[in-house]
Amino acid sequence: MQGIGRLCGFGFVLSLLAGLPAFSQAGRGRAAGYPSDRSPSQSRGGGARQSGTTTDSSAVEPLANFTGVLRGIGRKMLTLENAAGNTIEFRCTKKTKYYHGSTSLKPSGLQSGDRLSVEAKRALDGSLDAVNVRLEHPKP
Repeated sequence: MQGIGRLCGFGFVLSLLAGLPAFSQAGRGRAAGYPSDRSPSQSRGGGARQSGTTTDSSAVEPLANFTGVLRGIGRKMLTLENAAGNTIEFRCTKKTKYYHGSTSLKPSGLQSGDRLSVEAKRALDGSLDAVNVRLEHPKP
């Protein structure tokens, strides 16, 4: 009978020790700067974002705007020369949109020497992806 009591006591102590590591780390997430399972609006910080959290940069980062003269266009690349004489290359994707005013335009409608405004975002590899390409009226 004493063997059964010791076995039950040993099982009880073993189950307490097995749950101890998980219990000891339960409250460390928020204190150590790790994101909690709450949304930012539910956090105690009044909706402020925690540093160290990552989000989709395209949703947060505004588009950069470049203006210049078209020097070359291909299926996947567009080269623009700005007012300072620097050339900027943009990668054209299937999401790139082309406009003349408010009407849609095909890339084949652009010619070398056209004045353009290009809205672009930085890709993960550091290149610029053209999002919106607008044909502008030439300067007088």
